[in-house]
Amino acid sequence: MDDALADLQSDDLTIVVLADASLRRDLEDGDQDRFEQYRGDGTVTCAAAGSDGGHTGFMRAVAERACRNGKFDEVLVLTARDLGSGGWTLARLGQVEGRWSLLEATPTQAA
Repeated sequence: MDDALADLQSDDLTIVVLADASLRRDLEDGDQDRFEQYRGDGTVTCAAAGSDGGHTGFMRAVAERACRNGKFDEVLVLTARDLGSGGWTLARLGQVEGRWSLLEATPTQAA
């Protein structure tokens, strides 16, 4: 994640990383510590336990709010989860020539 954030950093982008807190269990020990550090410093935000719709509902609510608030020209959502439609763009991230980049973007219809 460090590499992806560094490669995507731009003055005209606001990057918000949302994650399911259970992701921690799937990481190697050193990465678990780094994940907790990210949670502690706000680099990664996880849905609170008992969030309406779980972490997927939390991600959808954040995307909807970002689309509604008018501060952003475009809201990109990078997820394998089905968040439905809501006016955001579903994007896929990958490496091109050793750097992280957006590979594909598919707009969704506003709800």
